[in-house]
Amino acid sequence: MATLNDLFTRYGHPSDEWNATKHFYYTRAECIKRVEDIQGADEKAKQDIAELLQLSELLQEYRRTLYERAQAFFGCGYSLLLKVWREINYYNGKKFYFVEIQKTPGVKNAAPIQLLWERYEGKERHKALARFEELKKLYPNIPTEKDINKHTWER
Repeated sequence: MATLNDLFTRYGHPSDEWNATKHFYYTRAECIKRVEDIQGADEKAKQDIAELLQLSELLQEYRRTLYERAQAFFGCGYSLLLKVWREINYYNGKKFYFVEIQKTPGVKNAAPIQLLWERYEGKERHKALARFEELKKLYPNIPTEKDINKHTWER
């Protein structure tokens, strides 16, 4: 019997996802012309039913792991991060500044949640930096990241 770990294994190595396709091809019973073919079709139907029942049990187990993962998210702590960074649009050379506050759950492989995201044109650099400093005062003791220097390829 396969396990949930077997389903999430690809080419002998653990995988982050599982993708399976099952095709069914059966002939209508009144169109089968030989008794041997009827027995073969019945055996194939029994095997497919057993496989689908096993898959149903594995999906129930998968739902239990999803529940445990949700409980980990609801019971964990969070950390905040204040960021400001500069980007250049490669097509037209325009510069943009972004200010963001991220909330990161204290769970393995958790994606940060955007609490605040603001975009400023390159001409509004001073507004972006002023907003960054304002948010630093509003959220004392929050870790910050500042990446607004020119990159080496821009010089």
